[in-house]
Amino acid sequence: MNTEKYIGNGNPNSGSVRSIMLFPNSYEVGMSSLGFHIIYEMIATNENFSVKRAFIENLNDKILTYETNESLYNFDIIFISLSFELDYINLFKGLRNSGLLADYKTRDKKNFPILFIGGPAVTLNPEIIANYLDVVYIGEAETNFNIMLDTVSNGVKNKLPRQEILNSLYKIEGLYIPSNFNPIYDNENKFIGFKEQTRIKRQIKKDLTLGARSVFVTENRAFSSEFLIETGRGCEQGCKFCMSTTTYRPVRKFNKDLLIENINKYNKYFESVGLVGAAVSSHPKIKELAKSILDSKRQASFSSLRADYIDDEFLEILKRMNVKTISLAPEAGNEQLRFSVGKRITNQCFFDVIRKLSNIVKTIRFYFIVGLPNETEDDVKTIINFIKEARQVLKESKSNVKLVLSVNPFIPKAFTQYGIYPMLEEKSLKKRFELLKKDIYKISNTDLKIESLKESYVQGLFSRGDRRVGDLLFKLVNEERESIGEILREAKKIDVGDKNLFEYYVFNTFSKDDVMPYHIIDFR
Repeated sequence: MNTEKYIGNGNPNSGSVRSIMLFPNSYEVGMSSLGFHIIYEMIATNENFSVKRAFIENLNDKILTYETNESLYNFDIIFISLSFELDYINLFKGLRNSGLLADYKTRDKKNFPILFIGGPAVTLNPEIIANYLDVVYIGEAETNFNIMLDTVSNGVKNKLPRQEILNSLYKIEGLYIPSNFNPIYDNENKFIGFKEQTRIKRQIKKDLTLGARSVFVTENRAFSSEFLIETGRGCEQGCKFCMSTTTYRPVRKFNKDLLIENINKYNKYFESVGLVGAAVSSHPKIKELAKSILDSKRQASFSSLRADYIDDEFLEILKRMNVKTISLAPEAGNEQLRFSVGKRITNQCFFDVIRKLSNIVKTIRFYFIVGLPNETEDDVKTIINFIKEARQVLKESKSNVKLVLSVNPFIPKAFTQYGIYPMLEEKSLKKRFELLKKDIYKISNTDLKIESLKESYVQGLFSRGDRRVGDLLFKLVNEERESIGEILREAKKIDVGDKNLFEYYVFNTFSKDDVMPYHIIDFR
């Protein structure tokens, strides 16, 4: 175990109800997740609970607690935090290795620990894991999570049967107990709804004044020397494809004075402060906040910046931060296409910012999406023109800043405005990526990184799919055939109407009136 210190509130070892916080990825990734930190602290501050952590470093190993190397089976409840769809694969493998991957009837019969899960991915669509976990928390923990903890504590202390505890949890708003719901399919094998009419209301803390922050000092994580603190939730731009914008609406900006108070309270443990959020630079007091950090002899960094917020005053702050890399997200090279998806920032605004940054940073990273609804091959070519123009701006500034393009396929996410649209088929995506490769590789000091198509398709399948996708993953994991290729191959063998399961959820265009598996959630 590397050197670390808990600096949050409460005592993680105080209570008699034994719990685990499980992150289905490595220690480094898990400890960089503020969602993981905030849930851990909420459990630690409940005097009835003790809490350990677990991570998945090796997909072939049994999961053991980080602190004590104990089996997960010895605990009363396991809290799982899941942010990314591909981590479903890690989760199923880890639970299988630990003897805890089973359907509801088996879990109840063998008196498993209660398997509880939350996070952005399952808030948008919990159906992938519906047959294999007991409780899903839908939305933000600051609402009813503590009520849930008290209910579990009461049940465990009174030695109530597992099912009786679950029945009590079912009464709490925001908790989805999948075993209480039964999906319906028509004679073409298409999902058409649930027998039960109840929907689970997404939990939102509208009056939230302070969000998550680091509660551990540790040497072994990304941003290990930084104190991470959330500056707000949601984003004003409301891009139609964006998972974060959808999951964390309405937009809330956290109180500047409370942010500074927390930063000052913990800054002795850290060399710098990382300001985290979907739209950090749009916080109305962001400049004052950054200056306060810098004036206290601490460095600061931003998790995200918008080009239209970087004025001369902001540039001076970036200089003081000694920023080496900055990320900008044009999403598209064509202004008309960019505006249509909700990002109303002109090319000229980006080029003006690039010019201003040319003597400050060493690397500029751009994020683009290929395969957006209504996109053409000519639109993809405008990405090339955008980068050529950016390089020309740098040349005129006598700067050779490195440009890095991260290009991802469009993936429809549940509840987003573009969630009804299909992904582009492989042949068309490959052609568009080849267009980029052909010319981008010719531009000096410019790198191109393209996300794996197969992984993107699996994300699309997990994003909109129903319980049969989870059943398929369960089957493949138990057969040790859970590779990305196998998942796609086997999904193509399950018929849904005139398509297969993969085509139906990845390449299908749905209407706003179509009933989708994730409509079990009331997302208002």
